[in-house]
Amino acid sequence: FGNVIVGIAMAWLTVAFWLRLVAEGRLQIEARVGWATDRAALVVVAVVAYLVATRSPGFGVDTAAYASVFMSYCSGQSPADLGIDFYLSSAALNLAMFGACDVRALPAAWVLLMVAGVMILPSSLGERLRFMALLAVSLVGFELMTNALRQGLSAVLLVGAIAWWPRSRLVGLILAVAAIAMHASSGLILVAAVAARFGWAGFVLAAV
Repeated sequence: FGNVIVGIAMAWLTVAFWLRLVAEGRLQIEARVGWATDRAALVVVAVVAYLVATRSPGFGVDTAAYASVFMSYCSGQSPADLGIDFYLSSAALNLAMFGACDVRALPAAWVLLMVAGVMILPSSLGERLRFMALLAVSLVGFELMTNALRQGLSAVLLVGAIAWWPRSRLVGLILAVAAIAMHASSGLILVAAVAARFGWAGFVLAAV
């Protein structure tokens, strides 16, 4: 009987030992995969950021239009003439280029603001890098990088508002107001996001 007890104990210790090795190996594999994924995301973000920052402001119909608006902003036109949303986005872009008011620097300033917007998200650095990488290689990201510059600035603020809301109502509210000020479509997205919390009926009612 004693031999049986000892045998069971040895078997249990052996199984526990191997399970621990498997768990530690799995953790190591997950850590290595996470490390590789973060580095790959960083490379994608760096390459796309460089390509966008060095492209011509004339690439993309809407981008050329925004460049014209930005030149009007730099010439001293008032918010009433440009529209408050265009004026605010132009002011933000000019701030990102340290007041240079150089239309050639528009793409680089836009990249700087987009990266800065993602970096304020309340998440780990790896998660932020993966988010930027996925956005950069998506169709939505391509549209934001070629035409919808103002919507891009608004979108990153809106993502920040939603991410910050559970942690700080004040920060979330400030970012939401800034997003709507940049582009009114963010207000519709916020309404849809709130309506989605009330189930499909509330969402469909808000959409209608």
